[in-house]
Amino acid sequence: MSRPDGVTMISVWSWIGSLIALLGIGGLAIAMINVWMEAPTDEAIIATVALGMAVLVVIIYGIASLVVGFGLWKLKPWSRGAARVMAILQLIVVPFGTIVGIMMLVYFAKNKNAKIAFGDTIEPDPVDTMPQAT
Repeated sequence: MSRPDGVTMISVWSWIGSLIALLGIGGLAIAMINVWMEAPTDEAIIATVALGMAVLVVIIYGIASLVVGFGLWKLKPWSRGAARVMAILQLIVVPFGTIVGIMMLVYFAKNKNAKIAFGDTIEPDPVDTMPQAT
């Protein structure tokens, strides 16, 4: 089966999220350098730990976005669940991430083509199974 257009768009969105995470790591690195140059030693240590934890979270998110994007592109069964988790994480990025996250969750829950592409069996509509009048 070919990949549905919605899955293609979500896959590309995941890759864009990975690219944004890479840019975010660069911004955090610049902030860390600024802290080392400007802050007193005690504050620099605390800020370095906090920024280091932020860098770690952004790296994990970026790698996860990249992997999920490729999984969706190849229609790997695990990637749909992983994309749902990523969509839930996007809900906290108000307002744009919230809108996109909700759209992704609804798409994976309701779209029959996406369900079929990932191997779900779809029950026919009751209207389609009713006997036809002659």
